[in-house]
Amino acid sequence: MRKVLVLAAALAAAVAAVLTAGPALAAPHDVGCPDQVPNLAGKTVTSTKDLPSHLRCANLRGAVLDGLDLSQADLQHIDAEGASFRHDDLTQADLDFADLRGAHFDRATLDQADLVQVDATGAFFPHASLDQADLTDARLTGADLNLATLVQTDLTRTDLRGASLWAAASVMAHGGGTRINLIQPGAVQLMWVLVIVALVFLVRGAIAAARPLRWRGARRLDLRPDFKPLVAFIIATFLIGLLGNVLAPLQFMDPLLPGGIAVAVMVLACVLHGPPHRADRVPLILRPWDSGPDGPAALP
Repeated sequence: MRKVLVLAAALAAAVAAVLTAGPALAAPHDVGCPDQVPNLAGKTVTSTKDLPSHLRCANLRGAVLDGLDLSQADLQHIDAEGASFRHDDLTQADLDFADLRGAHFDRATLDQADLVQVDATGAFFPHASLDQADLTDARLTGADLNLATLVQTDLTRTDLRGASLWAAASVMAHGGGTRINLIQPGAVQLMWVLVIVALVFLVRGAIAAARPLRWRGARRLDLRPDFKPLVAFIIATFLIGLLGNVLAPLQFMDPLLPGGIAVAVMVLACVLHGPPHRADRVPLILRPWDSGPDGPAALP
């Protein structure tokens, strides 16, 4: 009887979960596309007068719509793979869920546009303006964003892996979970570069610590840190940050993890490096020590 009750409760919970999640499980592209969507595939449009009254879910594959005013246009779910929107005004346009793979937006204006969950893999945005645009969950892998402006752009969970970002301006751009490679064209995750720099100091400290082991009479471990490497690390951090703000301004990785690792590694490097060298230039992480009647043992 108990097993039956447990199974019944589990079944009821599963049914309740499915019913509750019903709206969330609905197809995200189900937004009321018309039975007959506009078909402009491969066509060249030179005036907005030649466009249909609505473009939602339109087939624009390979179409050329250069220089048009499409501000505030409803372009949700359009299939615009390989299409051209060069020099277009798409201010406040709604392109949510659009297929923009390989599309061209050279020098286009997409300020305050909605590009939620668009697939812009390999798309081209050179010199484009995406200020205050919403790119949440957008896929821009391998896209060309050279010289684009992303001022106050929402890049939450945006996939920028492999995108080219040379001189892309991203003042006050924000995004949690933005995906970007450690090193890619125009962008370097500088916080992880600092970890590499800290590891270099750690190796140097380990070498300095191992040197006194060759000296006889090294019996006392001296853990007094030498903070000179930390000063050099701070200077290196400043120079890397300055260079990054000029050449690779896009930085969206959570700084806490790599920053914490870099600091921990540097503290260990300072301890290993030991106190400053004495006049005899023997590293002092392991000091020769013999408290005999004549004082510390002389070095051989």
